[in-house]
Amino acid sequence: MTWLLMVIILNLDASPPQVHETKILEILNSEKECLKKHKAFFKELKEQKISVPANFNLGCVLLKGTRI
Repeated sequence: MTWLLMVIILNLDASPPQVHETKILEILNSEKECLKKHKAFFKELKEQKISVPANFNLGCVLLKGTRI
């Protein structure tokens, strides 16, 4: 299975909040690998004392595809 480590930036000024931008940071082969990268991302931010903005979302998404 293919997993995407994705960033979603929200527009919190809209009601309800809307997706402003999305980016795929990495394409991975397992959920375990994706969760490991997710954890490492936030650990690095914490070590560098970088705060995460309220509109920032990072997550692992399973890519479901249909074979032709």
